[in-house]
Amino acid sequence: FILVLTLRTETIAWSFAAMAVAVAYPYAKRFVAMPQAVLGVAFSFGIPMAFAAIHNHVPPLAWMLLIGNVFWTLAYDTEYAMADREDDLKIGIKTSAITFGRYDVAIIMLCYVLHLAIVLVCGWQQGLRFWFLAGLAVAAGLAIYHYTLIRNREPGPCLYAFRHNNWLGGAIFGDIPPQALLTGLSYSPRQLRLSGGCSGWSWITSCSPRSRWACQTCLETDAMIAYAGPNLPHDLFEATGRNAGPLGWNVD
Repeated sequence: FILVLTLRTETIAWSFAAMAVAVAYPYAKRFVAMPQAVLGVAFSFGIPMAFAAIHNHVPPLAWMLLIGNVFWTLAYDTEYAMADREDDLKIGIKTSAITFGRYDVAIIMLCYVLHLAIVLVCGWQQGLRFWFLAGLAVAAGLAIYHYTLIRNREPGPCLYAFRHNNWLGGAIFGDIPPQALLTGLSYSPRQLRLSGGCSGWSWITSCSPRSRWACQTCLETDAMIAYAGPNLPHDLFEATGRNAGPLGWNVD
């Protein structure tokens, strides 16, 4: 929490909500039918906090990713709960595995589908393509493998499926760096080349519906900011401050 205090004010504000959810989770096992969903929210609060720290606001993209991550947490932690179901019934705590009953396997697989679908939509909107889709295909294959482990509801294989989710997450995350290297993080529907004025122009990912170009040299003072969107060239840019904007542009 001390580290959070070094970040933006909005990030600090969100950290209090994240801390409240984290503190509530242990008690959720006594009062909430699906405490795994509470855990998912607690685990996912780093997403809006990261967006707030970088962009000073939390866009819809962050909330979509949070929801997707909650579905993933619900899937893998229910697998864990399936391994402990008999013990949890004896001590009287609530878990999603107990709540789902005989539909546990089907709902876990539905959560995987929803998680992957949300990640697909978010990534596609940000311009991720080949490597991203390849990583999602691997993750989907791993989710199917998890089905083969949990379908008989045996504690050992269910626990293994839970632990195996690090590979599923790795498949999704690992495809982003090569995709970024190939595309240069150029997420606009059309590539905008900016020239003149300042030599420091480079691509900055944006959480708004438009993609953002910003001058690295002048970024601290927001001296030069341009927006490239699907309506080019009619909606070319907005610029403020000194050295405002490039001298030339064209659309590929």
